[in-house]
Amino acid sequence: MGIINNRFINAFLDALPSPKKKSLEPVLESNSQSCNGGFALTGSTLVAPQVSSFGINEVRARPTEELFQRAARDCISEVEVMDHDLQEIRNGVVSDLLDGGCEDGIYHDGQCVDGVADSYSSDAVLLAEQHDKCTEGIGPAEWDRVTRKLRKFYGEKIYGSWLKFMSFKEMKCGQVFLSVPTGFIKEWITVNYLGNILGFLRNEDPTIISIEISVNKEHDRALESDREELVAPFVKSKISGERDRFDRGSFSESLSSSIDRSRTFDSFVVGKSNELAFTASKRVAEAAELPIPGSNPLFLYGGVGLGKTHLMHAIVWHIKANYADRRVIYLSAEKFMHKYITALKNKDMMSFKQIFRSVDVLMVDDVQFISGKESTQEEFFHTFNALIEQNKQLVISADRSPSDLQGVEERIQSRLSWGLVADINQTTFELRVGILESKLEQMKSDIVVPKKVVEFMARNIVSNVRELEGALNKVIAHSEITGSVVTVDSAKDLLADILRTNSVAVTLENILAKVSEYFGIKISDLKSQRRVKDVAYARQMCMFLAKTLTQRSLIDIGKFLGGRDHATVIHSVRKIEILIKNDARVAEDVRILTKRLT
Repeated sequence: MGIINNRFINAFLDALPSPKKKSLEPVLESNSQSCNGGFALTGSTLVAPQVSSFGINEVRARPTEELFQRAARDCISEVEVMDHDLQEIRNGVVSDLLDGGCEDGIYHDGQCVDGVADSYSSDAVLLAEQHDKCTEGIGPAEWDRVTRKLRKFYGEKIYGSWLKFMSFKEMKCGQVFLSVPTGFIKEWITVNYLGNILGFLRNEDPTIISIEISVNKEHDRALESDREELVAPFVKSKISGERDRFDRGSFSESLSSSIDRSRTFDSFVVGKSNELAFTASKRVAEAAELPIPGSNPLFLYGGVGLGKTHLMHAIVWHIKANYADRRVIYLSAEKFMHKYITALKNKDMMSFKQIFRSVDVLMVDDVQFISGKESTQEEFFHTFNALIEQNKQLVISADRSPSDLQGVEERIQSRLSWGLVADINQTTFELRVGILESKLEQMKSDIVVPKKVVEFMARNIVSNVRELEGALNKVIAHSEITGSVVTVDSAKDLLADILRTNSVAVTLENILAKVSEYFGIKISDLKSQRRVKDVAYARQMCMFLAKTLTQRSLIDIGKFLGGRDHATVIHSVRKIEILIKNDARVAEDVRILTKRLT
């Protein structure tokens, strides 16, 4: 193989007549500035990043000037060509290789310019022969100078995050060999910084042809071990059924709270309030190809204990049951923050980035936790972007919609809304009955819980599913220990504390949530300045209920609902009072909402 590179091209330029050389100077100057002085023609092996390769046969059909322009545009540094092609240059047949058909000279402005082929050929032969010889080149001392220049050129942030991890190994035959700790760092440096690194190296030694970056295998294995600690593989067993297909403890405690084996799609009770979230979650889990268009990220939101975490666990179990080779990380936003802080303290951000940006599916629970935490939000933002650019799937959950995440940057709120936003509303009476019956079936207890007791619990424990299931566990445990029969009266006595909790004073937050659920209008719209009829009516209902069911002042109510003044609240309350007397539908809305809130 032979090399056509910067020095080779300079020999050609020196041989050009002045008019021709002058016409190319603007292109070459621009190219030199953007590519650190490197420019070449074409070939199959390209050293600089972000290049487009076009073959040697295509070169023969193109004018030299166009080739220079393409080289400048694509930041091509140099190229290897086959020996027989280089031999054509050595034999002085410049036109056949470079000049679009001119037999005796250089193609320019539709004409052949004579008198340059011989001088170009002789210089080219000399340079080509020099490149065929191996020289010792630079060593550690020169590399230290290069790293100091890179540090000054890029600044501490980029240098400390990426470039400081490069180690000089050797230079051989014009090629500099470097090593880095991980494949991720290698890829990032190659794509973003290799051209400038090559330029700084050539300032030390113009004979340098290319850079070869390898991965330090020992460090890479250590990092992979750390990843396995965070995301341990699930081990299939011979036991049938989704919950029994994995080895116990197969998901490491070090990443997040352990995955609950009972939280599968089969055990999730579906109703109108959670149907969209369930369907969307199952679609992500079952997809043969990820990400799913229109559902990346999948954002699940709803109040505490309504099933968000259940669906997140179910996604993890299903993916690992059916696509064991997919790399999945599931963790809470709090744990993401702690991992990030630990990486900062240990000065090991590269390992952090490698772990979280090389997965197929990243799942973050309770993302509202990063509210007000600027540094964590910054890292989450870049992790999010990196995964989206790599076409990886994200699943995020929170206790409110993206637009209601106060203290979270607007750019993050916007990205969380890019895909499918699925809310999980408060459970209906029918759904709560279904949840209790499903739980009884799973428990396989000998204790009989009458239908009336199930309905009593479903009617009076409305805060969240977690509390509902806890109440059922308490009733059954008491019956097993005492041998007593479960009745409505015994359940009332046993669950007195829970029942009192579910009948606490009404709050503005509760009113807003209930009205939002009842009318199917987003909380953010209720607090906004929108005056669409349906939104305005629901907002007025909020103000009326807040005035009649709470002790809050008119100023507090107005401020809570988007910063409105007390006069607006008075007007809304009076309007609903009038409508109650004249419109049966409004009276029914008030009755239902009041009952749900009290």
